[in-house]
Amino acid sequence: MSWLLVALMLADPAVRVVETGPPGSDLDSPDIPEAIEVLPALFAEAESTVDIAQMYMLYYPPTSRGALLYRLYDAIAAAASRGVRVRVLLDSTVLEVNPGKTHTRMPAMLEELPGVEARACDLRPFSDYSDCMMHAKYLVVDGRVAFVGSHNWSYGAMADNRELSLEVRDAMLAGDLARVFETDWRAAGGDTAAVSPGPAREPGCGLVEVAPARLRFGRPDLLAALCELANSARRSLDIEVNSLSTRVDFGPDDRFLAVDSLLRQAAGRGARVRLLVDRWACDHEPGLFLGFDSLDGIEVRVADIRRAGPNPDAGTAHGKLVIADGREALVGTATLSQRQLVECRNVGVRVNDEETVRRLAGFFERGWNSSWTVPVSVRRQEE
Repeated sequence: MSWLLVALMLADPAVRVVETGPPGSDLDSPDIPEAIEVLPALFAEAESTVDIAQMYMLYYPPTSRGALLYRLYDAIAAAASRGVRVRVLLDSTVLEVNPGKTHTRMPAMLEELPGVEARACDLRPFSDYSDCMMHAKYLVVDGRVAFVGSHNWSYGAMADNRELSLEVRDAMLAGDLARVFETDWRAAGGDTAAVSPGPAREPGCGLVEVAPARLRFGRPDLLAALCELANSARRSLDIEVNSLSTRVDFGPDDRFLAVDSLLRQAAGRGARVRLLVDRWACDHEPGLFLGFDSLDGIEVRVADIRRAGPNPDAGTAHGKLVIADGREALVGTATLSQRQLVECRNVGVRVNDEETVRRLAGFFERGWNSSWTVPVSVRRQEE
């Protein structure tokens, strides 16, 4: 019995699936809570610490529709006012490329609050990849509750997009994630001292990570976990991701074929492979997805949700989910590209308890069968 399943038996619930779905559309799951409701409640229950790692935190004028995000920011301020220590870790490259107040003002405003610290994390000195970045999206509350997934801190992620995250109430996983945070927090402050990885975990469950080699601290590799999960599939392999690419970001190879090979091998074993991608990925590499779709055992559908919600021309299918045989799943922060799976900071959670996987499978089916989703061949014909 896995430690995560034990945790599920001891707490109700140990793992909770959290989404964003365009309101009023068939992508909005009635039985899955929304991140904009879950996150403020997590901050409200914090007693001692809140550690937040985000690629960015966007600022919106209080009179704009983006004021929705103040539910998060106000909850942070309230936690800090109670004496909770809040640390916010952002990616420095995003701040460099976007020096305007949309990206810089909110972290600066938060840091003005007593009890709140903010740092920009630059991972490039630790990597040979010149565009290495902190792409993870997660937080840890009191060292016992973790929140991991695709949610950025933007209006789109909380209102327009299709997003997926997990809230995990397990001190072991939260402790692992806290060590990831501490590693990057120290690096952002110029301290490269090693952080202890803590006790070993049972294979097949728990936290997985991606980072430059000099910042990894002993947890399973996300790409290796993805390979293990996909290679175990005998009946079905369901993948939803906003972007999948065979393009090479660094190294001597002409193409990045790790994920490509996993899909082909699964189909070759007789597993039914279903791949759901956002229209952005399809538009950038249409031949890749048409090629997958032409293979026996692989079906590709494209989600174009820009008009699914109340805001015209807004929204993307941004979740990252893999399910093997309806029995084990991986939810993470990485796209299926070389740089995100090999070098940039990302994290993920593997789960195998029946109820969580069932809910994740329901999330996938809702997207797969949505009126905003079409076969890749139909999308190309429509264009």
